[in-house]
Amino acid sequence: MSFAGDNIHLIGFCKIELPTRTLRICDGGFCYFGGEKYDSEDSLFGSIAGIDEFEASLGDAAEDAKLVFAPPATTAAADINSSTFQNSRARFWMGTIGPDGKTVTTAEQLMDALVDYTVLRLRQSGRELEMSFIGRPEKLFLRQEGNSLNARFHKSIWPGEKGLDNVGAKLTIAWGVGSPRGLTSGGGGGGGGGFNFGNPVVREQ
Repeated sequence: MSFAGDNIHLIGFCKIELPTRTLRICDGGFCYFGGEKYDSEDSLFGSIAGIDEFEASLGDAAEDAKLVFAPPATTAAADINSSTFQNSRARFWMGTIGPDGKTVTTAEQLMDALVDYTVLRLRQSGRELEMSFIGRPEKLFLRQEGNSLNARFHKSIWPGEKGLDNVGAKLTIAWGVGSPRGLTSGGGGGGGGGFNFGNPVVREQ
């Protein structure tokens, strides 16, 4: 990314291509990039409430990232928290705004990723949607790219079988031999541990 002029205006933005809609979100105001408009707020998903630091790939560890959205109270949970979002393409950029104050003149792509999972959290202050991403190179770890650890794929093999529904804790796994380090997590509560192969709604105090 090159810079020119006395004033440099940076902006971060991302494009998430879900099956139901394409999100074009920026970190403030709005901007235009590639003939498309990026806003700081989406009518269904709301605005970005938080973002984890991007973790670059190193050795056999895969890169990942995470966004937290603050959805409007009127948005239905099923519209923003679905297992069909898994493997949707997501791209992240950092760019500079031109003299007109709205057009991105230069941009550097930070990550070309896939949606890994979403979790809708119910807090006293309101709802939060956590959306996690994995780097596209992680697919190199897969022997069967179409196999996914979620309820939707499970039911495509065994229709009507609900063994992966309504589970509590999350476990992110790269399928195949030589799974990358740093991707596995788990947990439990008063009712015992579990695996998150679906898209849970978590109520927090």
